[in-house]
Amino acid sequence: MTEPGWDKETIAQSASLKQKLEDFEFTFLLGVFQFIFGLTEPLFQVLQSKTVDIKKCQDRIMSTLSALKATRTDEAFSRIYDETGTAVGEPVPRRKRRRRGWDDLEQGFNQHQEGDQETLVSFRRLYFQIVDGVVLHMTHRFADMEHLNFFRILEHTSFASFCKPAAFPSSELAQLINTYPFFDELKLRNELHTLYNNRSRSGSGGVGMNVRPRSRTSRSNGERRKEERLVTLDSGGDEDDAAPGRSSINPAGLSSRAASPLPSPEPNGYCRE
Repeated sequence: MTEPGWDKETIAQSASLKQKLEDFEFTFLLGVFQFIFGLTEPLFQVLQSKTVDIKKCQDRIMSTLSALKATRTDEAFSRIYDETGTAVGEPVPRRKRRRRGWDDLEQGFNQHQEGDQETLVSFRRLYFQIVDGVVLHMTHRFADMEHLNFFRILEHTSFASFCKPAAFPSSELAQLINTYPFFDELKLRNELHTLYNNRSRSGSGGVGMNVRPRSRTSRSNGERRKEERLVTLDSGGDEDDAAPGRSSINPAGLSSRAASPLPSPEPNGYCRE
């Protein structure tokens, strides 16, 4: 077989690929994994997202495992098996037996039926092994998921409730300290109080939050405006003459002010009612 513009090697590779796509076992495995991946795709999307809602992940894992276990039935296998047979034809028996009495038509018919039955049983066994393997692997893979509940302390949608003493995630914090004992529990608790308080008052959550303790060099907008005003006055200009949004910086005046300590941040506490 020759085609214009195609070399013999390319034609041979195409014929080999076509033969593979028409193979019953290969097509059957494609159908099985297409069916399985259709059930696991929603779980994949949740696990690949930036959410820290461990409870949601756990619920999705359990629902996916339940759906996979529900496919371990003869009905699900028969549907995939029949669809494969419709697409590429009936499978060739995996193990052929020599016909001892080739002139005996009845014996030959019985042996043919026996070969077809063995083929059906072998593919059924293969299907159940695949489903069981996926379920077992997922069960082992997510066995420790319940020990990651401490990620809930970073769930920004709950910050408004976490700032209240009764709703503070104390159990999740204790689990974090138990898992990673190098944390200072008292310091971390105070930092979380500050985080929840600030977020609840600003009303902004944000997925890309920066969870870091407030340093002594951090300044509020009011403190920053005071410093800009001092810099403008040190430059010798009048405050009213300064252009809005601009300040004339005097290095000498700035260095003299830098020696004075900045106001310390307010003590940590719960949100005000």
